[in-house]
Amino acid sequence: EDLRCASDVKLPDDGVPTTATPVAMPTTSTPTGVTAAPQPGGGETVVTPPPRAGLEMSLFGLVNLEDVTGFEEKTARYVSDFYDVTDVLNVTLAEISVTDESSPSGSTTGTNCSLIDPLDVTFALEVQYLVTSDLSIGVDDIVTAPFATEALRELYVDYLKADDVLGEWEDLRCASDVKLPDDGVPTTATPVAMPTTSTPTGVTAAPQPGGGETVVTPPPRAGLEMSLFGLVNLEDVTGFEEKTARYVSDFYDVTDVLNVTLAEISVTDESSPSGSTTGTNCSLIDPLDVTFALEVQYLVTSDLSIGVDDIVTAPFATEALRELYVDYLKADDVLGEWEDLRCAS
Repeated sequence: EDLRCASDVKLPDDGVPTTATPVAMPTTSTPTGVTAAPQPGGGETVVTPPPRAGLEMSLFGLVNLEDVTGFEEKTARYVSDFYDVTDVLNVTLAEISVTDESSPSGSTTGTNCSLIDPLDVTFALEVQYLVTSDLSIGVDDIVTAPFATEALRELYVDYLKADDVLGEWEDLRCASDVKLPDDGVPTTATPVAMPTTSTPTGVTAAPQPGGGETVVTPPPRAGLEMSLFGLVNLEDVTGFEEKTARYVSDFYDVTDVLNVTLAEISVTDESSPSGSTTGTNCSLIDPLDVTFALEVQYLVTSDLSIGVDDIVTAPFATEALRELYVDYLKADDVLGEWEDLRCAS
């Protein structure tokens, strides 16, 4: 309950090689009607698919879309920000245009979204993205992944409600995933045979049945550190270990490029704060520093240069993701051991 914030994960300066040796990346396969232009630097490709119309999302709690511009701009920014934590795919342009909305005919009030009649918003997406590996991905994949889990949709609702000076979003309770139109438009690149992943010294990489998939098992990564703002000590060590491991695994559930099949975290040390642990401004709070080790196994389906350091830092790379992580720690907190947590690094 005293936890206010969480820091990002700090890597030890021990010279341990944990990232696969970079390899030359092939260009991306592209569907009909998609422009794919190789960029200077070798292997990078800018993909510009045609605009994708007929996308639909349900917003629960709203009668109509008072802030159309806000919806368009914030949703586009949310999609772009979602991919900021990866070097595999970078959304360089995202523009959303609302084309229609269907107002609810039933009740729009309450806290249970399954009992609320939603506002259905139809929109078009124009996107441009830069890829640095041989991915089979298209605009449908890009627009649906950021909304694929309940936790991500809750984060999106927070995006819409941010800086809501006029209160146009205060009644919003939930958002659905993005529904694709049943129009038969080809939007995903044609799948190609994926090469195995390059691996550093000491890392086991075992090809799996099905062709091109590889299970990577790096050695355990020790000396990782995170700061938790608002806590005096780690009362729930097991909860920290299990929830942090699950959060890392869940972070990668929305992608077919990398799947974390095993994540186990073990706390090895903690350094209690010597200063104040109270307040709402985490920059003024003395944090609890937690040191831990990570054992991970992951399945990759493309020629990625990625290692355990990349895997453990990406889920905590932005403030929005760290806020989502704090929510993970606070979930099902029957004994109130996390209620003071404000932020994480």
